[in-house]
Amino acid sequence: WLGSPIGGAPNLDGTNKCILVPDPQTDIFDGTPGFTVACWCWPRTLNSTISPYLRGLVSKYGVLSGNWVLRFGNGTAGNYDKPNFLLFNQGALSNSIVSAKSYSVGKLYFIVGTWDGAVMRLYVNGVEEASGALTGTAVLAGGDGVSIGVDYYPQLGGANDRDWDGFIDYVGIWKRALSKEKINQLYSDPFINLI
Repeated sequence: WLGSPIGGAPNLDGTNKCILVPDPQTDIFDGTPGFTVACWCWPRTLNSTISPYLRGLVSKYGVLSGNWVLRFGNGTAGNYDKPNFLLFNQGALSNSIVSAKSYSVGKLYFIVGTWDGAVMRLYVNGVEEASGALTGTAVLAGGDGVSIGVDYYPQLGGANDRDWDGFIDYVGIWKRALSKEKINQLYSDPFINLI
């Protein structure tokens, strides 16, 4: 936790470390439309060499469920340095959106993924970077916990290098899609109460 550029954030070193929040056994992820996941991150390295070229930020994606992921990279070599937000429906990919912009290591970013029941959106530092249609009910429930610092918990420390290398802080999850205005409020003041 020491040496964080964002004041006390966990220092994850990209090798077999993450924070696992057990499944709360409540239905905050009950599949009803409306969902937001957000975090501040500072990448030390990004995975440009080992397929599938991913670095996980925050996810609820494991053996018992295939729900959602916020990460860098989308499985394509040329996109390892681009934020990605994806939702699954019963283990099958429903939609994946990726930023068109590349981001550098050693800088602080505020990454947000939202879904309002019709459209998924990806924001970086308060700016909408990507969007894509997703209607219906995405399955956000399941028995897996929320992982911070890996995109797919069963792969923690695995050979395909999905673990986060850097700092992650101020992780937030809401049971509604935050508006662009609320996201900009969080970007300006991460301590603001948006309950």
